[in-house]
Amino acid sequence: MGPLIILLCSAALADTSGPVEFVLQDELPLFTDAEYDTGWRPDGRNLQVRFQVLPVGSADVEMEGEATLQWP
Repeated sequence: MGPLIILLCSAALADTSGPVEFVLQDELPLFTDAEYDTGWRPDGRNLQVRFQVLPVGSADVEMEGEATLQWP
């Protein structure tokens, strides 16, 4: 019966917080290492062309929620 009393006493001391709202915000960078560059073509000419792709961008993440805490 001893362990049962300890279990009941610890359950009686348990508590739960009220609900708490929270917001998580984060930004995830995309295309950080992506690059393509042909360089100037043709070399040594008066008229040259260069094709270059440098993508940049990020994704914004926002989450809303509600949490409660419980502790013995």
